[in-house]
Amino acid sequence: MATTFEHKLMKYDQKWKGFDYGAIERDLVDLGAEGWEVVSTIVPSMGSGHTTEIAVLLKRTLA
Repeated sequence: MATTFEHKLMKYDQKWKGFDYGAIERDLVDLGAEGWEVVSTIVPSMGSGHTTEIAVLLKRTLA
Protein backbone atom coordinates (compact mmCIF):
# COMPACT_ATOMS: atom_id res chain seq x y z
CA MET A 1 0.00 0.00 0.00
CA ALA A 2 1.32 3.45 -0.91
CA THR A 3 2.08 6.00 1.79
CA THR A 4 -0.29 8.97 1.80
CA PHE A 5 0.85 12.44 2.84
CA GLU A 6 -0.80 15.71 3.72
CA HIS A 7 0.94 18.92 2.74
CA LYS A 8 1.21 22.41 4.18
CA LEU A 9 2.61 25.63 2.74
CA MET A 10 3.94 28.25 5.13
CA LYS A 11 4.61 31.76 3.76
CA TYR A 12 6.86 34.31 5.41
CA ASP A 13 6.94 37.93 4.23
CA GLN A 14 9.92 40.20 4.52
CA LYS A 15 9.39 42.86 7.19
CA TRP A 16 10.90 46.32 7.32
CA LYS A 17 14.11 44.98 8.91
CA GLY A 18 14.23 41.71 6.93
CA PHE A 19 12.96 38.23 7.64
CA ASP A 20 12.26 37.11 11.20
CA TYR A 21 14.40 33.97 11.05
CA GLY A 22 13.78 33.28 14.74
CA ALA A 23 10.02 33.05 14.10
CA ILE A 24 10.60 30.79 11.10
CA GLU A 25 12.79 28.49 13.20
CA ARG A 26 10.25 28.40 16.04
CA ASP A 27 7.48 27.50 13.57
CA LEU A 28 9.58 24.71 12.04
CA VAL A 29 10.51 23.27 15.45
CA ASP A 30 6.84 23.28 16.52
CA LEU A 31 5.69 21.73 13.23
CA GLY A 32 8.46 19.12 13.42
CA ALA A 33 7.17 18.08 16.83
CA GLU A 34 3.79 17.51 15.16
CA GLY A 35 5.35 15.22 12.54
CA TRP A 36 5.80 17.75 9.72
CA GLU A 37 8.94 17.54 7.56
CA VAL A 38 10.28 20.27 5.26
CA VAL A 39 10.27 19.10 1.65
CA SER A 40 11.30 22.27 -0.18
CA THR A 41 11.54 26.03 -0.07
CA ILE A 42 10.42 28.53 -2.66
CA VAL A 43 12.20 31.88 -2.71
CA PRO A 44 10.92 33.98 -5.61
CA SER A 45 13.01 36.96 -6.59
CA MET A 46 12.02 40.23 -8.17
CA GLY A 47 14.09 42.47 -10.38
CA SER A 48 17.76 42.16 -9.50
CA GLY A 49 17.31 39.17 -7.19
CA HIS A 50 15.48 40.95 -4.37
CA THR A 51 13.37 38.51 -2.33
CA THR A 52 10.22 39.63 -0.52
CA GLU A 53 8.90 36.28 0.71
CA ILE A 54 9.93 32.74 1.59
CA ALA A 55 7.56 29.80 1.22
CA VAL A 56 8.25 26.48 2.96
CA LEU A 57 6.54 23.29 1.75
CA LEU A 58 6.04 20.59 4.40
CA LYS A 59 4.58 17.09 4.45
CA ARG A 60 3.60 14.50 7.03
CA THR A 61 2.29 10.98 6.81
CA LEU A 62 -1.44 10.48 7.21
CA ALA A 63 -2.31 7.87 9.80
